[in-house]
Amino acid sequence: MALCIAVAGCGTAARAADDPFAAARDAYAQGLRLYDRGDYAAASERFEQAKTLFRVVPEQAYRRGEQLYAAGRYAEAEAAFAAAKQAHEKFVELTAAFPAQPDVVPYREDDAQPGSYSVRRGDALFVQIRGRAEFSGDCPVNNDGSFKIPGYGAFKAAGYTLGQVEQQIATALSPAASPRVRVSAFGEGLVIINGAVRFPGAYPLTNKRPVRDLIALAGDYAAPAAADSVIIVRGGLRRPVAQRIDLSMRTPGKDDNVFLASGDIVFVPAQPVADPKAMLPQIVEPVAAGKFTVFAGAAVR
Repeated sequence: MALCIAVAGCGTAARAADDPFAAARDAYAQGLRLYDRGDYAAASERFEQAKTLFRVVPEQAYRRGEQLYAAGRYAEAEAAFAAAKQAHEKFVELTAAFPAQPDVVPYREDDAQPGSYSVRRGDALFVQIRGRAEFSGDCPVNNDGSFKIPGYGAFKAAGYTLGQVEQQIATALSPAASPRVRVSAFGEGLVIINGAVRFPGAYPLTNKRPVRDLIALAGDYAAPAAADSVIIVRGGLRRPVAQRIDLSMRTPGKDDNVFLASGDIVFVPAQPVADPKAMLPQIVEPVAAGKFTVFAGAAVR
């Protein structure tokens, strides 16, 4: 796979054919020389240039694979995807070998995480990979804390945030794969409450208890709160079903016999809700993305 991108000091096209990372190597070398001379602004520009060029090789190979796959040329597509994976592995190896600089960093993975939830054994993850529909779907987290993607083996999950799981997949495939990981179902013993309560988040469920107990554990209602329109979401995060219950004092006892089940999501809206189904995207997406706190020390008993 040949690639030569014109930058200052890129070298000959023949050299780039032998080393597709030649342009990036040269840009980084220029950055080091500028840094040694004390020209930190120019050095930073060269390091950023090197970072971009290093990423181009695996990304181009991956896009080529997508094009071949869409054209029905599956054998060639698999070869291109394999080349992209090899190029990304080489990219990681090369950038890891660069000496660290105190003020400029040649390469760093994006460490922003989509949420604070750490995956647990028994959860199920929904994985999407750009251009690879056959690898997208629900992946159960096994007892050893891992899950599998066909063709790429096992990945660690238990104890990791969703963002960290996405980074593992991107490293194994390519950053161009743009993996997206969401929780599709939670393991046993966890219920979640969001909306107009003082301490929204996830709580362990150790016994069969009414919804009111979870609201009390979450610090009670936070004004304004529509206690007559509390929504319970069940059925998992891929095919959720919403039910509205009335816990207001105007109808005491009406829905007190609604008991929690593992995996339930309780949402307390600030205003009365006529159609709970219309609220599902607002309720489900933050939970699927792991954007909530787990209160491990408190439990609905």
